[in-house]
Amino acid sequence: MDVAPEDVFSASELFAAGFREMFETNFFPNRILARAMMSKQRRLAAQKAFDRVRRAGLQTEEDPRFLGWIEQWILGEIDMQELRERYLGLLRERALERNTSSLAGVAKAPFDPLPEPPTTEETDEFLSGIADG
Repeated sequence: MDVAPEDVFSASELFAAGFREMFETNFFPNRILARAMMSKQRRLAAQKAFDRVRRAGLQTEEDPRFLGWIEQWILGEIDMQELRERYLGLLRERALERNTSSLAGVAKAPFDPLPEPPTTEETDEFLSGIADG
């Protein structure tokens, strides 16, 4: 069984993969524990940031892509810079769609306006709140 060390999370998997010596020296368990602690801290930081936004009476981002990127950051799969770049790309995509639809003559009802997208500064403030905890 060919298993990368970073993919091994239980003692039985470590033994099955032939990493008994490394397991007994506590090399991988410490790394796994550190990753789990980092994910727990990041999840708490993200939850706090979303809670602050809600308490301020602001709408939180509900796009499944954004929430997926937050989850990837929590798991350590992407860094905050990558999350920021992806989110800003999503905001640019939305702005382009909004501009395109208004140029096509699609009337927007004055009683049902779309919320203004967050500015880059607001996005940076929110994401740094997540990163800083």
